[in-house]
Amino acid sequence: MIAALPMYDWPENAAFNDLVWARFALKLAEGGFAHPARLTRGGDFAALWLSPDLLIAQTCTYPLETLLKGKVKYVATPSYAVEGCQTPGHYRSVIIKRGAGANLPVPRHSEFIVPHWHQSDRLAVNGMDSMSGFHALRRDVHSVNRGLPEHLVETGGHRASIVAVAEGRADWAAIDCVSWALACQHEAAAKQVHVAGWTKERPGLPLITSLKCSGPLLKALQLAAVSILDAVILTKPTEL
Repeated sequence: MIAALPMYDWPENAAFNDLVWARFALKLAEGGFAHPARLTRGGDFAALWLSPDLLIAQTCTYPLETLLKGKVKYVATPSYAVEGCQTPGHYRSVIIKRGAGANLPVPRHSEFIVPHWHQSDRLAVNGMDSMSGFHALRRDVHSVNRGLPEHLVETGGHRASIVAVAEGRADWAAIDCVSWALACQHEAAAKQVHVAGWTKERPGLPLITSLKCSGPLLKALQLAAVSILDAVILTKPTEL
């Protein structure tokens, strides 16, 4: 069996995730359900999410809309107590720019703030399958008849995108607000950039399980997620 929390598993956050899983496993054990002793780390995300041995893992909403559609079961969506997560089970991305400056406050309600950039600017993207790092920004600018900077710099991760902007290898990046909160605690490069905009609020990063997960086990996973991660069960866990 596989359990994984790969979305926010920074080295500085690994011990916390291990504690979360220990509490999760205890809840499952109390219900008489088998579970892995520890979290799985590393490897290919797609292989992890699509494994028939998957008990639970966190994914991004864009893969849930596309690659994983009809191939996994939705469990619940964790809530986070960080700036940008006003509604339980939802989040925004910050749009960062290099240099000192006042961080823009979170917009109200469904509003978003897209800064003005030049078409020739460079946008750091953690991955082309990322909602928070690419598709959220793409959809927001499209809704106001604007385009993205024409040069995309794929970095492989939100932390790497922050570093790319700080070091001048990119001009902009969209970083989900939970990753941004982690960066403000643990990544020195975050002090060399500032928040110049925000995407609109969207469903947060969901927990999933394999299609073979039984009804009673799915319910146990949901109850544990609600209890331990302040998760909510969304009727629409993606934008579609």
